[in-house]
Amino acid sequence: MKKFILIAAVLFCSASSYAIDQITLSTGEVIEGKVLADVPNRHVDIELINGEKRRYPKSQVTNVERDVPSNKDRAMYGVDRRFFFGPTAGGLVSTDGGDVQFEWGVKVGANAANMGGAQFAPTFSFHRFQTSTLGVSASLNYLNAEFLFRRISNSGFYIGPQIGLAITSASWSSFIAGAVLGYDMQISDGFSIGPDVKFDHFFAVGGGNTITFGLDFLLYFE
Repeated sequence: MKKFILIAAVLFCSASSYAIDQITLSTGEVIEGKVLADVPNRHVDIELINGEKRRYPKSQVTNVERDVPSNKDRAMYGVDRRFFFGPTAGGLVSTDGGDVQFEWGVKVGANAANMGGAQFAPTFSFHRFQTSTLGVSASLNYLNAEFLFRRISNSGFYIGPQIGLAITSASWSSFIAGAVLGYDMQISDGFSIGPDVKFDHFFAVGGGNTITFGLDFLLYFE
C-alpha cells in the first residue's frame, strides 16, 4: 500500500509540468499536438492544439516525438470534454485471505475539467465477482465513484481516489473506499485500452482489503 501511495504521489506532483507531442514531416514542418495513433507503415493521427484532428501518411512523416516539454498543451486539455465508457475485466486478490477471483464490470465517465496538468474525469464503475473471502461465500457487486486525474503531463497515466457501495447475495452491504492507478493507451481517437490497479477497503466483514489488477477497454464520444 505504501508503494502504491508513493507512486500516486509522484505522478500527481508531475501534473504541474507540461509536455506536447510533435511529428516532423518530410518537408521539415513540425506539427504539435497530441498523437492519437501511430500505426506502423500506415499513418499518424494527431490532434492539434486548437482541437483539429489530422492524419498524415507514414510516407510523409520522418519523426514522431512524444512528451516534448512545452506549455502549449494547457490549451489542449481545455478542448477535451469527451465522454467515455467500456467494459473492464481483471483478477482480484483478497489481501486477507489470499484467494484470487475473476472480476468484470463496466466503466462510464467524462473528461470534465482541466486541473493543472491533468484532465479531471469523474467516473462511475460497476463490478462483480464471486468471493469465498471477506468472511462470506457469495456473489458481490459494487458500484464505485472514481475521481480520476487523467493524462498527467500529456501521458496516459491517471490516478484518483474512489468511494462506493458493495452489496452481496448474502444480504449484507458495505461502504468501500480506495484508490486507483492506471495507464490509458490511446489506440485511436475513439478507443483506448489500458491496465489499472485498484486498492479497496471494505468497512464491513472485518475490514477486508482487496487489490484488483484490471484491463479497461474504453470508447470515447463527443
